[in-house]
Amino acid sequence: MSDILTIRALIGDQKLYDRATGGGDGSSVEFQVPNFPIVPDSQAVRVDASSKTEGTDYTMDDEIGLLTMTSAPSGSQTVIITYKYTLLTDIQLQSFLDLESGDVKLAAADALDSIASTQALILKVMKVLDLQTDGAKLADALHRQAQDLRKQVLDAELQGSEFDYAEQINDAPGFYEKVVKDIMRQG
Repeated sequence: MSDILTIRALIGDQKLYDRATGGGDGSSVEFQVPNFPIVPDSQAVRVDASSKTEGTDYTMDDEIGLLTMTSAPSGSQTVIITYKYTLLTDIQLQSFLDLESGDVKLAAADALDSIASTQALILKVMKVLDLQTDGAKLADALHRQAQDLRKQVLDAELQGSEFDYAEQINDAPGFYEKVVKDIMRQG
């Protein structure tokens, strides 16, 4: 498994499917999908006119989820976009890996912190009918998960450490005390 896939598994950022529709008005050539970044080459675009399906030329900006068509669909046509998306791009995850010198768990912790910050800014605290979101609580949970990953790395580093203890001797009485304690330890 590649490092990018390992990070995705650690942070729970699997590829998800979505579908977006938009109506043509004869002049609009840009359509925004609600979830992005889009997995490269995962989108399929269809323009329907009644029961007739037509192919179309378009470009997709995967990072911001913007579909730009070469010609505007008419008012009777519907644009249907199916695609896969993730929370972070492979390039972002590779950047975290590079920052952490290839340590997958530390890179995953950085990714979780990044997601937490974004979610806290986007979600805030909202209540609509029976649905309530709390971005701060979500961010706290993600930050705790990131701390746990960092602690796992630190604990593993400490387990491999051969350093046990050290005594510091600053003067003659300290040296005398160390000699006495060494004799006592030996029994």
